[in-house]
Amino acid sequence: MSLSPNITDPKQQSFVLRGEVCMWGEHIDGSDIEQTTWPRAAAAAAKVAGRLAHFRCLLNIRGVAAAPLAGPGRAAPEELVRVICNSV
Repeated sequence: MSLSPNITDPKQQSFVLRGEVCMWGEHIDGSDIEQTTWPRAAAAAAKVAGRLAHFRCLLNIRGVAAAPLAGPGRAAPEELVRVICNSV
């Protein structure tokens, strides 16, 4: 599998989402990488994936411990998030 696919068909290109978030630090290890990375990567995830509340549910379903949405940029009330997660 190529990490740089050559997709020349515009219709096929419309199905490709691209995004990258890097994480490094002196005090990060395997025990806290997910909890540290995902809150900080939420802005990039929202830009690439579109709906942050839905994306968080997908992460949780896949075993990623994505934190609840909070703060002034919060995408949806927690009650709505529960409804969204139950419909995935």
